[in-house]
Amino acid sequence: MAYIFKYSIRSGTPASSLDGQVPEAIKEERNQTLLSLLEKNSRRRNQALIGTAQEVLVEGPDKKGLRYMGRTRGIARCISNATAPDRRTGAGPDRSHHAKRPLRHAAGR
Repeated sequence: MAYIFKYSIRSGTPASSLDGQVPEAIKEERNQTLLSLLEKNSRRRNQALIGTAQEVLVEGPDKKGLRYMGRTRGIARCISNATAPDRRTGAGPDRSHHAKRPLRHAAGR
């Protein structure tokens, strides 16, 4: 993961008056190229985690309340195969999720 920002001129700085400023269109093109590379690398790394056993910090039920969402030590979002408690009845979850179990990566939905 990386954070990428396009350079922007700051008035009053020595660089703001230099010749040869990079045009906005080129800045945007470079920004998109870097973002695309980062996304491809992230997807490749995350795909390698699918089906592996990982230690996960559980954050809570997924949006549908059917399974648990969490994050691995590498901050990858994942979905546990364990079931979440029934919101209507309050019935507890299947406690077998406490053991390390294969996870499905959230981006792999």
